[in-house]
Amino acid sequence: MQSSKGQRVLRFLMPLVFLGFAGYSYAGVEGAGFEEGSIEGDGANEGALEGSGTDEGQSGAEGISDGEDGETETSSRLRMLWIRLTNDVAYGGRSGHVALVFRNRLWIMGGARSHTQQTSNDVWYTRDGWHWVEATPAAAWAPRLSHCGFVYDDAMWIVGGNSNTGRRNDIWRSRNGVDWEEVVNTTPFAARNRSTTLVYDHAIWILGGRTNTTRSAEVLQSTNGTVWDTVLNPADWGGRSSADSLVFKRGMWLVSGATSAQLRTSDVWRSSDGLQWNQVRADAGFVGRFDQANVSWKDRLWVLGGDAVGGLAHDTWYSEDGTDWQQPIPADAPWTPRSDMPAVVWHGALWVLGGWEGRVGGINQYASDVWIGFTTEFHTADLDHDHHLSLWELLRIIQFYNANGIECAEDPDGTEDGFVARPFSGRGCGEHDADFGPQNWELSLSELLRLIQLYTVGEYYYDPAGGTEDGFAPGAK
Repeated sequence: MQSSKGQRVLRFLMPLVFLGFAGYSYAGVEGAGFEEGSIEGDGANEGALEGSGTDEGQSGAEGISDGEDGETETSSRLRMLWIRLTNDVAYGGRSGHVALVFRNRLWIMGGARSHTQQTSNDVWYTRDGWHWVEATPAAAWAPRLSHCGFVYDDAMWIVGGNSNTGRRNDIWRSRNGVDWEEVVNTTPFAARNRSTTLVYDHAIWILGGRTNTTRSAEVLQSTNGTVWDTVLNPADWGGRSSADSLVFKRGMWLVSGATSAQLRTSDVWRSSDGLQWNQVRADAGFVGRFDQANVSWKDRLWVLGGDAVGGLAHDTWYSEDGTDWQQPIPADAPWTPRSDMPAVVWHGALWVLGGWEGRVGGINQYASDVWIGFTTEFHTADLDHDHHLSLWELLRIIQFYNANGIECAEDPDGTEDGFVARPFSGRGCGEHDADFGPQNWELSLSELLRLIQLYTVGEYYYDPAGGTEDGFAPGAK
């Protein structure tokens, strides 16, 4: 009886697996190759507050995705893995809410809710991202959206925003999410929404925002939340709203937003003291936008989605210095295009929670999902993420080889790695790292040998700029 492909290859490979194949040189293997005026209204219905982006977002990806954007060459770009924890989170679809990490919990508060199309003042928290607890259905502060939130002096704080009666300039804080103290009823600065706040150099800072008369160019500072100083007015970045700010590399950074001169910007600014602002980039390379999410993560600045030139976006960008910007792989996240969504870093991962997805039939659409993003420094075959391929992980790759194909599982949670071993029938998702030369949903012998090399050496590390064709290198880093 003629031996099957699997039997023949196993007779050849398995002695190498068990005897050690560290001397094999991989380099020699063949084939290895919207106007904002409609956004900034005062009504309770967020329809008067949102941009006109797209009427309907595109369908989001299911389960796990590290996407595919046609990348064919070796690159130093980071690779992203996105996991959707839920598409029906307990607090429901919403946008313009605040998300904070406080006392090892992830909190959300306020925003516009899909089931009422009204602003809210509920507060929720989670310890794991899946199970959410309503701390209070109605906090002491008025329902609002487009407010700011931050953690300072061992408490959660919220500032301003837009309520049913208009823009606010009150300040509240809480140490448990249930009991809220009004720190200031009426601040010395004008009521506003769509400003941005950060904590830097032992102080609270508020930058810009939309008042009842203008877009603010103020830089405001306080060390206690009660007494406020106007550090600068106007700042060089000009009156703007719907921008985002963050602390990064010993400085305050302001990214994009809506200005009087340009509705959607793509500029980047930095200051170490709030007085002197340096325009790092007039045009960062991504299309102009506002109501995007920005975070500092993995020693990089990140820009996520927003209401961009051309419509709502779900593209992602990062920079190590604020000057040079590039996109990870995939460039577009699998979540639907959206704006006005919070993003936070928690447990080492990037979290995106809800957002505004546009209008359908004049009705605002709010996302009710929770996504986590990782930089994929681990090989897809390394299921326990220990930078080491075990025998059973290698055997899984051999299973794909024997099946003459690999494709994404209909239920990503139904298999150990989100893939199934069978000839490709068109069900694509994120590529498997073992399928690289070329990526064709079928593993070649040279691709299998590469995995055996990583297995026998004992360790591997992610090395996107190292010149290897799969972006990994054998050995310890």
